[in-house]
Amino acid sequence: MILRLCSPAARIVLALLAPTLVTALSYSGVRNALAVLEAEPNTLESYLGTRRFEPQESTNWYRLGRYWQYNLRESAEHTKQ
Repeated sequence: MILRLCSPAARIVLALLAPTLVTALSYSGVRNALAVLEAEPNTLESYLGTRRFEPQESTNWYRLGRYWQYNLRESAEHTKQ
């Protein structure tokens, strides 16, 4: 695909828009990758850490809830406190 931009204004807009989009997508991708790496060990600390990187991600909340549901030992210790 050849993008033909005849006017200098269109070239300037494209030159300003491209780095902005690259920065936004890179930031989002890095945050997502850090959240995935943080959740890898399947521990309570790792699931709590994923909320720091991606608090709006519903999968992280789901995994944290499943951890609390099926880990009876730690859930019993937290209810005693």
